[in-house]
Amino acid sequence: MSFPDSPLDLRTELLLNSVWTNVSDYTEHGPIAIGRGHPDESTTVSPSTLAVTLTDNDGRFATVNPLSPYYPYLMRNVQARVSIPSQVNYLRMEADNASWISTPSSAPLNVAGDLELQVDVKAAYNTSGKAIPLINKWLGASEFSWWAEIGLPGTVNFFRSLSGSDFPVVTSTAPVPRGRFALKVTYASATGVTTFYTAATLAGPWTQLGAAVSFAASGAAFASTTAVVVGAATGTSLTGSVYAAKVLSGIGGTVVASPDFSASTPGNATLTDAQGNVWTLNGTAEFSGRNYRGHFEIPEFPQAQDQSGKTVLTAAAGAGCCAVSGSVPSRSARRCTGRTRG
Repeated sequence: MSFPDSPLDLRTELLLNSVWTNVSDYTEHGPIAIGRGHPDESTTVSPSTLAVTLTDNDGRFATVNPLSPYYPYLMRNVQARVSIPSQVNYLRMEADNASWISTPSSAPLNVAGDLELQVDVKAAYNTSGKAIPLINKWLGASEFSWWAEIGLPGTVNFFRSLSGSDFPVVTSTAPVPRGRFALKVTYASATGVTTFYTAATLAGPWTQLGAAVSFAASGAAFASTTAVVVGAATGTSLTGSVYAAKVLSGIGGTVVASPDFSASTPGNATLTDAQGNVWTLNGTAEFSGRNYRGHFEIPEFPQAQDQSGKTVLTAAAGAGCCAVSGSVPSRSARRCTGRTRG
């Protein structure tokens, strides 16, 4: 069997007792139908929808069956997700404001002069009212070093502290592109000049993003003891995918950290980069090899039988966070504008 007839390893999972449980073996009856995004030219995003038929001969999807391996976790509005394999592995982070990856501080990571940061990322469209943190060595009182984020207009904010307590910032004069892109930030410690670049991946070629900008005062970033963090800040986190990152001592200089999340192993909790830095997942961040086509809530699991009367089926229907119908509760029924996640 060859493409396009090759199976895509379609996977359906339910969040049961805080664990994503694969139920794909029970979805052989009929196709899985997913609807999402703009069905027409309206400015409002329609609710994402899911329709799936589950084989239920052993009663595992009967919500009141105490012998079910899923009992009592098939509660109202259980979360579901559907995915296919992605082209490459990546670091995946949900919209829970509690997901990131970090590596402990070390002498090489406290760059004493010119600094260069790189990150390959696909961030969700920002409607949260908060900036999107990319990479930083900043978290901790009086332990500020540097910080890069995407601001609300899509421009890049770069903070650099000289004392560990001050937090001046410069901002790119142009926004970053939508979708997946690579960002490079260079900081010249002798002059305070900061320049931003973008590319398709960390391999380049790099294109300057707007004009170079300068801090009022020059100098090397403060040598803090806080970890280097990808994807988090106090009260917010990046939602989306990160494929790789780098920290360089000197502009175009020595690489002191280079986590390559495309080389990660799904299911692992850590990744060691080429410089020996151990990166540890936090919160619900995960190394993933899946492309998620939709996230849903299923309010109920109604049972029926096929025409033979011998096979028990559960025709489950779910809806995403933008649902406005009565099929999901009010906590999920909110009006959505803008774009949905891919």
